[in-house]
Amino acid sequence: MPAWIHPAALACAILLTAFSQVLLRSGAARGGRWWHGFLNLATAAGYALFVVDTLLMVLALQGLPLKTVVAWNALTFLLTPAAGAVLLREKLNARVLTAGGMIMVGILIFSV
Repeated sequence: MPAWIHPAALACAILLTAFSQVLLRSGAARGGRWWHGFLNLATAAGYALFVVDTLLMVLALQGLPLKTVVAWNALTFLLTPAAGAVLLREKLNARVLTAGGMIMVGILIFSV
């Protein structure tokens, strides 16, 4: 396998995690009876993307050290609120932005 496959799988898994979280949030917010949050296209797509995400993470872990995967996986905590703000028009408050900055500093320190 080419060397770029494992980092690419990790990057795709990180992006899919954020997007699938937004799909689950969108599906859970459906009105109506309690089971409407479980039985809709957005929720089903979110769970399906989590399956793909898991397979991509396994591929990433086959070629990258665990500490690298865990550190870079923290980007999901930045991308998920950002995707929610863009796609669901959710508000980003100061706590979320501060935490995001701290996560970025941690990833930068780890990467040096």
